[in-house]
Amino acid sequence: MYGLVRSDSFARRLHPSQNFQDISDRYQKWAPSTLSSEARVDEEQEREMVLEMEMERQVELPPKGNAVIPCVHDDVRSLVKSGRFSSSSSAFFPLFQPLSRDSEDMELSFEADSWKSRQLFCTKDFSTTVESTQDGNTNDYIRPVQWIISTTGPGRKIFIVMSPHEVNELLPLIRQSTKVHLHQYGPRVTQEMKSFEDLAFHCIPPLGSSWLKPEIGVITRLNLWAGQLYIEDEGAYIYLCNFLGLYSQKPTEDDNLQPDGFIKPEHRKSSALSTCTFEQSQVPYLRRLFALRRKGMGYFSTHMGKILRGRLLENDDFC
Repeated sequence: MYGLVRSDSFARRLHPSQNFQDISDRYQKWAPSTLSSEARVDEEQEREMVLEMEMERQVELPPKGNAVIPCVHDDVRSLVKSGRFSSSSSAFFPLFQPLSRDSEDMELSFEADSWKSRQLFCTKDFSTTVESTQDGNTNDYIRPVQWIISTTGPGRKIFIVMSPHEVNELLPLIRQSTKVHLHQYGPRVTQEMKSFEDLAFHCIPPLGSSWLKPEIGVITRLNLWAGQLYIEDEGAYIYLCNFLGLYSQKPTEDDNLQPDGFIKPEHRKSSALSTCTFEQSQVPYLRRLFALRRKGMGYFSTHMGKILRGRLLENDDFC
């Protein structure tokens, strides 16, 4: 089938008008030697082989951990009834928490004071899912952000992220409450997905006409912790970059940037960047956080994927 044509048949195939002796002699000189039938069979088998790469996926499960028994703290129940929030209570924590170290040589810079917000907290039941594992790593068990309680404190709105167990137990009280609202939230992980940033979706009790979207500083922190991949508009993008100390415009030769786009305090020229209180880049911490949220799924082509790789967003990215 794939064998070479015998050289002695060449002359017979030529048209009589083209049967020139010099052409035939040249072909005989340079024609490959006739292969044996066994060689032709080997060549045919080799050509029919298709090289394929076999890949067997092995899912690496997180270390075994014993689930913590969920419970509703008395201060959380009191919050729903009265609307009074106490940041000194052991039932509430700042939403942003340091991640467990995966290995001794892995260091994630986490500046807790800069991540804190006077308006954004979570409950102890939300932040605690399993008892400490053998290696002390509980990163794989962080909860997704789904339910948020809002109340009014002295001169500010306060938002507390709660666990599904707490919401289920306190739902009858929430329905009757006139002091708090329950908001449903979900991070925007596709560009076509509806944004829940205004916290106005499926609220219990229903919101009044005076409801205002949370401040951009609050919603930025909430979106980052929840693992939101897409930014609403260019204004939110610029605020995020200024908050994290990252450049948001094409750098010049005089700009002193780190590989991940972080600008150290001594090199910040823009007045907008002066609002950043981070001394070190928080990009490694956020990369690890988003990797945990995505659970192995790629996100490099999204808004946050580009930002965390030191790339700029353009107007077309928000279309």
